[in-house]
Amino acid sequence: MKLKSISSLLLAFVMAFSMFAGTAFAVELPDSVRSLIERFNTVFAKLDAAEKGYITEAQQNLGDLSEADRKYVTAPAWDKLRENPSLDEKAVSDLFMAILSIQYGDVERGLTDAYTGHLSTIREIVQYAGLSMNDVSFQDLADFLSALELNMRGQLQRLSFTDLLTDGVNGTFNKIFSKAYSSVIQSSNPLAVALNNLGVDENVMIAMKDRLASKVDSNSRASYALAVGYIRADAYLAVNSGNSPFEPRLTALGRQIPNNQLTWSVEQQVSGSTVTWNGEAFVVSSGTGTAKVAATISILGRSLKIFEDNIIVTGPSSPVVPTPPPAPPAPEEPETPQPIADVINELDNAVENLDQIVTNIDPNAGSEQVSNVVKEIVNAVNEAKAKVEQALKETATVKVPVVTDNGVAKAQIEETEIVNQIARVQEQARQLREKLDRLKEAAAAKLNELKDAAGVDLDESIEELADVELDLVVVLDLGTIDSDQAEATLSPAVVAELKQAGISRVAIVVNGASVSVPSSEISSDITVVISKSGVTLASGDVTIAAAQSSYIRTRVAADQYNVKITAHGTEIREFSEPIVISIPLATARGYDTELLTVVSVGDNGEYTYLTGKYNAASNTVDAPVYVIKGPYTVVETKVDFTDLAPVRSWAGRQIEVAAAKGIINGKGDGIYDPTGIVTRAEFAKMIVLAFNLHDASATETFTDVRDGDWFQSYVASAAKYGLMNGKGNGIFDPLAPISRAEMATIAARALKMVNGVKDVSDPAAVLSRFTDGGDVVPSLQSGTALAVRLGLVIGSDGKLDPNGVSTRAAAAVVIYRLINLN
Repeated sequence: MKLKSISSLLLAFVMAFSMFAGTAFAVELPDSVRSLIERFNTVFAKLDAAEKGYITEAQQNLGDLSEADRKYVTAPAWDKLRENPSLDEKAVSDLFMAILSIQYGDVERGLTDAYTGHLSTIREIVQYAGLSMNDVSFQDLADFLSALELNMRGQLQRLSFTDLLTDGVNGTFNKIFSKAYSSVIQSSNPLAVALNNLGVDENVMIAMKDRLASKVDSNSRASYALAVGYIRADAYLAVNSGNSPFEPRLTALGRQIPNNQLTWSVEQQVSGSTVTWNGEAFVVSSGTGTAKVAATISILGRSLKIFEDNIIVTGPSSPVVPTPPPAPPAPEEPETPQPIADVINELDNAVENLDQIVTNIDPNAGSEQVSNVVKEIVNAVNEAKAKVEQALKETATVKVPVVTDNGVAKAQIEETEIVNQIARVQEQARQLREKLDRLKEAAAAKLNELKDAAGVDLDESIEELADVELDLVVVLDLGTIDSDQAEATLSPAVVAELKQAGISRVAIVVNGASVSVPSSEISSDITVVISKSGVTLASGDVTIAAAQSSYIRTRVAADQYNVKITAHGTEIREFSEPIVISIPLATARGYDTELLTVVSVGDNGEYTYLTGKYNAASNTVDAPVYVIKGPYTVVETKVDFTDLAPVRSWAGRQIEVAAAKGIINGKGDGIYDPTGIVTRAEFAKMIVLAFNLHDASATETFTDVRDGDWFQSYVASAAKYGLMNGKGNGIFDPLAPISRAEMATIAARALKMVNGVKDVSDPAAVLSRFTDGGDVVPSLQSGTALAVRLGLVIGSDGKLDPNGVSTRAAAAVVIYRLINLN
């Protein structure tokens, strides 16, 4: 959580809480909710008098707001709800102001007020979302809150103090909250579905928060104070007592902070012998002393007190304080692994190489010259990030022995070894992150030089650099075994260390097959089972289950594998964030690897295609899945449409690849109809299949989508994940042509949900590159601008044609770019 995150995390929680107004627990808050309130009360307790004064000032400003001010603050939410004639703007404004105000006030009182004060408005909003109160249980609420908190805590572990102090109070929070909230709100949790259906996404929440801050906390002192309280509440010493000289070991923001980065001081002598700081440790001359001490970190000339608490120090002449040592003596610091050392050198060289890039371009120089320099700078950072992640993956791989029991190879995971490895990965990631941050800063400086010299707007490229973050993965490699089934169990202690260290994923690998599970999907313990189904290429039992014809040819390229995941002894089949299943190939030789994909084999041998990609480094085909079915295998499918000649030069290959992965279909007899129009229903199918989001059981409430329609489950899936909305009054209009701007916006929403891509800061500036950029309707501007920035839509002859209908060939090109976007 970054600066200001505590107040906005409360805001997100209360948005969820408000949905339960009027239920059986309306006034008496549940124990599980109270535990969260107690944690936040701990945060407030960490503030000093001056910091609490900033909050009091914000509360007074809140009371002075006029009705016009209140409506201004809540306008982003009202814009999402104004089409409902049953809702009144003032009532909606009052509800959201009650929710928003909690970030500056008493949490429990605010929650109770949200429960009891706005029942009729809340009921109207929930019904407008297409749900009834009976659709959502308290357990769904608890799961939603837990997922949001865990996601934000995971983001917290990736935060550096440099980011925290240099990105600004508001910007630092908005990045982390946006990523966490956008991830959680896209889940299948019913509460998340309700908020998503309303369009109350992370952008709406942040917009309201910023508007309120501009009115009551314009200097951000109150929000900053709350954020500081959260950091202090999260900071702790490994032990708070010991013998003189006592060297404190402080952990904050999920990592241990070296003392040479901190300024330690004695704030107050509490009792006993006098405790002093000698520059390296706290000491007493004799006896035992208790003192309140503080740690301040200073970066870029700005100081922040991050810790304050009592310690006990015992001098040499006194009995030893009976406190257990925190851990066995730490071993000597191991040498930096060679892959890490190599990348560190490469990052240093990359910074030097950036210095050599010439940016003093004549303002009259062509846009292509400027573009080439921008690409050179941005590519340097992206290539460095890829090398960093690869080096971390190599050093984060733990060889795990197995013991075979009744034909099952069981991983013998040594808890201490894994925990130590996680700590090493965390430290290596810290080193590399600092180097990568330095490279990003150098790249941003170069882009600013180019911006000034060429007189062009490069703010989007600079923002893109800021979004480069590391994805940390720990790999448990069970090696090559003779058994057809292997399992690995992670204990609660190991899971806790994974989360504490900010590890994004943990992967189990055996015989080249792999299952990668997001840390956010692991609550305590977890067991992963990978097994061969008995159907193998070598056995000759593999059958071709795809529809073979004169223009469709399918070959199986791998053995079949089953995957099973359990937690607390209960099998888990559905996930909010995807697990990644990787199926190994015996060989890639002889296959068109771009046409390879993963399929799930049904009981009747029928294939369900999943969008997968060939990974040359591991010789696997990898597919993210939200629901485990299986068994899984890999196929190569070649679809030879006979009518692609008019578009072969610019869309031929893209159509072939999308068809090979089951994302698009022809119209029979080898016909694709590339110049035909794409309907909203057809693109709904394409987008959910492209990201493996199809949920056959998904439901929707559109009056023009009926059970039995071929597109019903695709439209329902697209609506479930917030990728497509209706056109008002319960209408989806499935057979209407889809415009280029609509298609671009849907594609952008998918990337935001799946990959955490951020909106552009100035959509109008991006769209102004096109002579018809102003023709994009306001509701589609943000998504279209993001699609333009990412190269999903390009335009022609200086025009975007946003309101023109999309052809089937153009849609295939967009889908191809989507699934290949890094």
